[in-house]
Amino acid sequence: MALQHFHSAREPLIESGANRLSCKIVQFKAQAAHNSKAIVKVCNAEMDGFTLQDAVSRFDQSFPSCGNERERVSPVGSGRDLLRLLAFGCVLIVACVLPGLAISDTPAQNQTASSPQHPLQTSRLSTDEEAPAAGVARNPPNTANTLADSASADVNAVENLPAPQFFLITIGPGPEYWSAWGHTELLVRQPGHEDVIYSYGYFDFSDEDFFSNFLKGRMRYFLDHEPAARELNRFAAENRAIWAQALNIPADKAKALLHTLQAQDTDASRYYDYDYFLSNCTSQVRDLINESVRQPFKPDWQKLPDQSWAESTLPVVNQGWLNLVLSLGYGHGAWQKRDAWQGAVFPLRLMQALHNRPAAESPAQPPRLLYPGRQAPVRFLATHGPLVFLTAFFLLALLWPRTRKAAIRTWLVGQSLIGFILLGLWELTDHRIAANNPNILLMWPLAFVLLWCSGRWCAVALIAYGLATVAWLVWALSVGAVYLLSLAGLNLIVAFLLFRSRIFR
Repeated sequence: MALQHFHSAREPLIESGANRLSCKIVQFKAQAAHNSKAIVKVCNAEMDGFTLQDAVSRFDQSFPSCGNERERVSPVGSGRDLLRLLAFGCVLIVACVLPGLAISDTPAQNQTASSPQHPLQTSRLSTDEEAPAAGVARNPPNTANTLADSASADVNAVENLPAPQFFLITIGPGPEYWSAWGHTELLVRQPGHEDVIYSYGYFDFSDEDFFSNFLKGRMRYFLDHEPAARELNRFAAENRAIWAQALNIPADKAKALLHTLQAQDTDASRYYDYDYFLSNCTSQVRDLINESVRQPFKPDWQKLPDQSWAESTLPVVNQGWLNLVLSLGYGHGAWQKRDAWQGAVFPLRLMQALHNRPAAESPAQPPRLLYPGRQAPVRFLATHGPLVFLTAFFLLALLWPRTRKAAIRTWLVGQSLIGFILLGLWELTDHRIAANNPNILLMWPLAFVLLWCSGRWCAVALIAYGLATVAWLVWALSVGAVYLLSLAGLNLIVAFLLFRSRIFR
C-alpha cells in the first residue's frame, strides 16, 4: 500500500498537544546611513515531538514590509528644509527595512536530497510516468479511463466492499506562486485495491478564455484522482514535505464519502467555481470531512476566533512580486478577523486544526510525517526586494534636486494607474477579495491631477490628497495592514514638496 511505502520507524509522529511558542531576541545591525540596531523578535512555532517551523512559518507569521514609488517635482525652500527632508527619508528607510527583518523566523533546513535515507529517496522515487502537478495546467482525463467510470458501471458495488479508510494528505509549500501555501488531498485505501488520491486542485490552461476568465475572477478548477504512490512520489521529487493523517470516519459514512467522490469525478460533475478563500482545494476537503465524521466540527470552529486571511498568507517566502501584488489587491475583507472554520482553508492550518481538537471528539489522528522535504533558504531580498527597491529608488530620487521633478511626476502617474486598476478589480471583476479596497486611498486614482493644478484649487487638491493618505493610515493601523506603510510616507513627502513649491513661491 502507498502509505506503507512512505513510512519508516524513524519518521517522527506529531504528538497531540497545543503549540508551544519559544521566542528569542536576535540582534541585527541595520546597514543604513544611521547604523542603528534593530531588535527583531523571531518566533519558532513548535509542536510536541516534531517541529513544523519550516512549513508553518508561511502561514502563522505576518511580517510587515514596505516598498514604494515616488513621483513629481518641487524644489525645497532652504538647506534646513532639505536636512529635515533627508532625516525624514532616513526614518522612512528604517521603517521600510526594519519590519521585514522579522522574515527569517526559522532557520532554513540544510539537508540535501541525499541526506537521510527515507523510503521516498530510494528507487521508489523513480517512475516512468509523470503525473501532472495539482494546481497547474492539466487536461481533464478521459472519462472512460477514470476510476469514476469503472465504478459507475455498478454504483451499488461500493456498498458490497469493505469500508474504505481515508487519510488527509497535506503537502508543504512549493516554489511556484500557485503552490506557495501548500496543497490538500484525500487518500482512499480499500482492501484489494490500489491506494488512490483525490484532489480538487487541478485547472486547465487549455480551457477556452482561461486567462481572460482568470483576470475576471471566474476560474474553474476540477476534481481528479491519481494512484497514490505516483502522486506522493511526485511531490517528494519536488522536495515538498508530506504528512498523512488518518481520519476517524465511521464505516457507513466512509462508504458514502467514497460514493460522493466517485460521483463527482465525472465530466459532468468534477468542475467547481474556484475562490481563493471560500472554495479552494482545502475548503472542499474540509467540507467533506465535516460531513463525514461522527460529530461535525463546524459549529465549534465557528465559535473560535482566528487571524485574518491576509495575516495567514503574507508574506510569501521568496515571492517578492507576489507579496507586493497581494498587499495592494487585498480588500478590506482580507484583513477582517475570521473564525477557525474560515481560517482552515489553508493546508497546514487545516491539518493543525484537526490535530488540535480534543481527543474525544477528534476527527483525525495525529499527522504522520511521510517525507520531510526541504525548504528553500529564506532570502530577504527575494521576499521583499521589489518593495525595498522601489522605496529606496524613489526616496533617493525625491531627495536629489536634479531628479526630484521626474520622480514626483512618475510617482503621481504610476499611483493613478495602480488606483484605476484597483478600482477595476473592485467594480469590473468577480474577485471578491479585491472588493472594498482601502488601498485606493493610498493609490489615489486622481493623483495625476496634481501635475497641472494651480492656485487655490491646487491647495484643495493637495489637502484632499494628504487627507486620503491619513485616512488610509488610520485604517491600516486599525487592522494591522502595515506592509505598505512606507507608501503612505512617500505620499506625504510628495504632498509636502508640491505644497511648498506651488503655494509658497
